[in-house]
Amino acid sequence: MHQYATLNLKIANLTNVDIDDKITINLVANNSQVEFYSASILNQNLVKNSLINVCHLARNTSSNIKAYEVLKGKSQGFIRCVSDIREKSSGSEAHQELRLLVLDKNAKADSDPVLLIDENDIVASHANAIGMLDPDQVFYLKSRGLNDGQAQELIVNGYFAPIFVDLPSPQLESELKQILKGMI
Repeated sequence: MHQYATLNLKIANLTNVDIDDKITINLVANNSQVEFYSASILNQNLVKNSLINVCHLARNTSSNIKAYEVLKGKSQGFIRCVSDIREKSSGSEAHQELRLLVLDKNAKADSDPVLLIDENDIVASHANAIGMLDPDQVFYLKSRGLNDGQAQELIVNGYFAPIFVDLPSPQLESELKQILKGMI
């Protein structure tokens, strides 16, 4: 419990199993912060339910949550992100960005960004998007010589790039990119 404590958490989910994630982060010291980034790909009939809960329990705390999912086949994904800014947490900031990319018409995606605010002097925001590939993005990439599959792969890789770039080993990065390619 230290002032100015920082947690930088990055998660890449490349598994072929159903998942129920429950992540709770309590910011209990003044000026503590969390940077959270997750990217998941679900294919076949996989189901993933995620609950990300960040509690701001001290002054001048900061949270920046980004959760991305790519859904294929008949997979189902749900993300609930709760930023709970409690009383006496003045000067705190909470930001959320939830993006779910649906690649097949039988895949289902849902999300629920939640801001619980019991303090006046704060900054909070959320962004939430669920959708299919942007035809303009695909068209642009195809105009540069890529086919549909390559364009889709490049866009999906973009969801995972912030995680892969910080890996300690180029060999690990290469192996994870191969696993991801096999799941697209």
